[in-house]
Amino acid sequence: MKKILLTLLVCLLIGTTASAEKVLTLWHGWTGTRTALVREVLDRFEAAHPGVKVVDSVYDPNQLGERLIAAVVAGVAPDVCMVGNDPYLGEKGALLALNELSVTNYGAELADLIYPSVLDQVTYDGQVYYLPKLMGTHHLIYYNRDLFAEAGLDPDQPPTTHSELFTVAQRLTQKSPDGNLMMLGVNVTGHGAMNRAYNLLTYLEQWGSTLISLDDEPLPDFQRAVDVLTWMLDFDQRLAGNAAESANFINRNGGYLQAMINDRLAMFTGADYAYYEIMSNSPTYPIGMALRPRPDGEPIRTSVDPAWGYGIPAGTKDVELAWELLKWVAVAPEGGAWFIQQQGRVSTSPAANADPINFELHPYWPVIISAVEHSVVLSRRGVFDMNVVGSAVERAMKGEEAPGNALLKLREELQFLLEEGR
Repeated sequence: MKKILLTLLVCLLIGTTASAEKVLTLWHGWTGTRTALVREVLDRFEAAHPGVKVVDSVYDPNQLGERLIAAVVAGVAPDVCMVGNDPYLGEKGALLALNELSVTNYGAELADLIYPSVLDQVTYDGQVYYLPKLMGTHHLIYYNRDLFAEAGLDPDQPPTTHSELFTVAQRLTQKSPDGNLMMLGVNVTGHGAMNRAYNLLTYLEQWGSTLISLDDEPLPDFQRAVDVLTWMLDFDQRLAGNAAESANFINRNGGYLQAMINDRLAMFTGADYAYYEIMSNSPTYPIGMALRPRPDGEPIRTSVDPAWGYGIPAGTKDVELAWELLKWVAVAPEGGAWFIQQQGRVSTSPAANADPINFELHPYWPVIISAVEHSVVLSRRGVFDMNVVGSAVERAMKGEEAPGNALLKLREELQFLLEEGR
């Protein structure tokens, strides 16, 4: 009988302990090798917060917004959810306004956590709905140092202007005797919808313009946009014979990543995360990295885009604890900042970016810092569907519409999206 009572007592104690454990739920879209990085971040949070367990679920990042809204309506939303710079989630009531939470010294804390310019970009009508953990920049170029050397180019002197970019790309482009592409020096229009959209936006920014102005005007310098898109198409046509064929060549070779690894693409203009993708798939790749070449005669202009971060869904039962988890996964030195460092990407935290470990993990970290230091705020980036931008570029690339007509239609689409709050 004593043994039975003792057993029941132990079970009771275990049950009490289990019921006393606080459980938080987190949704995110970090797939592939990054799923394990997220789990490490959460394990560290649990170690720093005894009695708290975090259960994470991974979903398609493109579906997180709709999934979150449905979960809030059904009363089953997570405590913290990965979201992008998309204020409509807050306006629809899916996310709590962080600046209205009863969090001690919230305003002062947030101002100390991230760059003031980033805070400005994620504040809409006085409300902040999410804390971005990283900011992206597409103002970068990657290249194969060995291919540079083989072509008689200095790997330590990548092109810095558009004219230099074309000259170097010509040197690196190889064709068979019958004129077929064997290796492409570079593609500036883009090989996919999102890549095309961000290339157009990035080149517009280099000329001091943008897709949507700070006062929400679509294509505020329309003629400049037409000139930029025309230049992009002409560049690829002069280099590869046809702008569409330039993109098709990359896609036939498995996309930009495989094309670079297999020496079919010598240079790639893209975002900061491309470094992690390339080196994760090919650790011995002779990678070079620099600021994206700028227009001749123009100063260096870059931009940073508040990207993925985390928000607190409406209905969370413990706002204070959810806020602690949100800060941890977004910018804490052992949490979100560590996660970003493993990928060689840019944190929204100035302290995280200044950490000396970045220079050890990323041989081109000074390039990243230079992109941040030269950034100018030309628009509220990331608040509209970039697929419509990519589609406009694609129509012009395929010759279905003239650049001016494609951009006229794009301006109408962007205006509609702005009026719809998307």
